[in-house]
Amino acid sequence: MSEQLARERSRIDILVNNAGIAPRAKRFALYAKRFVDTTRDEWNEQMEANLGTTYNCIKAVLPFMLRQEYGRIVNLFSVTGNIVSDPGSTAYSAAKAAVSGLTKALALEVAESGITVNAVCPGWIDTGRQINKIAGLASPMRRAGRPEEVASPILFLSSDEASYITGQNLVVDGANNLQE
Repeated sequence: MSEQLARERSRIDILVNNAGIAPRAKRFALYAKRFVDTTRDEWNEQMEANLGTTYNCIKAVLPFMLRQEYGRIVNLFSVTGNIVSDPGSTAYSAAKAAVSGLTKALALEVAESGITVNAVCPGWIDTGRQINKIAGLASPMRRAGRPEEVASPILFLSSDEASYITGQNLVVDGANNLQE
């Protein structure tokens, strides 16, 4: 698919990795599970859904960006795992933290090639899910973030104005992670 896109457009300049599995009501048992009770299959599912998808997308477009000596990669992952965590979220947190490590290591590898690799780490965002609205009330701003408040930093990190920013994780959570 990336080869077809490159043929049709002649370039691939921007990749935004916005894939993964966040906790869902029917999957909550998988998400909220102590490490000692987590099976290898459940661990692997979280790694594949949250780290593997990011790996696959980068692997598909990076050769094109390297050839053209230009690219912007923006990975999205939660503040969970990288900055904070929750009891019973070991697999999910580990997968999200791994995306942070991938972001930083890859930024170093491709820095001389005109490619930047950064991440945006959203907190509670009002995506229509009731849990996000309720949880947002506990934040210092007393609301969940709006989708456009995540989109704007992504747009900036994808632009030429951010050409000297690489390997960074930008937290967009209304200062929620600063609380005790």
